[in-house]
Amino acid sequence: MDFINKQVARKKYYYIVSAIAALVAVGWVTSAVLNSTNSTAAIGFLLIPPYAALFAFIGMGFLYFGYTIFDIATGRLKFFSLPLALSIIFMLGIGFYSSGYYLKSRALSIASNASISKQELNQIHQAFLFWGKEDVEVKLAQNPNCPEEILTTLSNSSNDYIVSQVGANPSTPLNILENIALGKLNYSRVSGLASNPASSPLIIERLVSVKKEDFSADVEYSLYRTFVLAAVARRENLSQNIFNKLADWPEHEYFLSTAVLNSDKISCEQIYKYQNEENSTLQGLVSNTLIKHKCP
Repeated sequence: MDFINKQVARKKYYYIVSAIAALVAVGWVTSAVLNSTNSTAAIGFLLIPPYAALFAFIGMGFLYFGYTIFDIATGRLKFFSLPLALSIIFMLGIGFYSSGYYLKSRALSIASNASISKQELNQIHQAFLFWGKEDVEVKLAQNPNCPEEILTTLSNSSNDYIVSQVGANPSTPLNILENIALGKLNYSRVSGLASNPASSPLIIERLVSVKKEDFSADVEYSLYRTFVLAAVARRENLSQNIFNKLADWPEHEYFLSTAVLNSDKISCEQIYKYQNEENSTLQGLVSNTLIKHKCP
């Protein structure tokens, strides 16, 4: 009962500490969102409530640990007690998370360093992490100095985004890029190939060889046109034949249509095919493109 009374008397300090910790979380998340260059960064504001709750819990946990040590030191609490056991569990959890966070941060720093040796990149690829291994693999896939053997391994990953980043790396050997292109053609896997200047004409031809029937859902087909075909249309060294195929694509899609209309390869005849677009932005772009190319 005495233990309970002491905790009740101290509860106002728990409220104060939890409130301060929650405010720190709000400031941290808000700063991260406002300083981000990601177009979807605003979604981060949705993380404020869970992070505020987490920070409040951690703040109260540290205060609880401090009270427990104080009570043991002053003889108010026995050494072998439930509060001490809970405190030890809490501190072990904090220690586990802190060590995991440190290992992940260190690995990310090394994996994203383009000037680091290939030997160190190999070591960090094989290093054990409590969590965040796929985040490190993404950075390795993006690293222009990444060893070929690692890129080969990552190109066979079950994570499509990692494969896409290997495909987007200009330093990835052509044989690896070709193997990616020979696999399943979905937007999340091959979008990197579409924008990679190292992709060969055969790879690009493979990317545009799809049909609507190749996709199990309309949304997958739409995303493929948005992230893959539109990126192909924006390539500087695109052949006229491939461009003509994209310009005559049977199902128009906003980003693909925009990429085609903004290309210097487009002809007046091809521009006229977009005149009946319902999107007002595309209609304006069609009018400007007709003027730009001096079409009759």
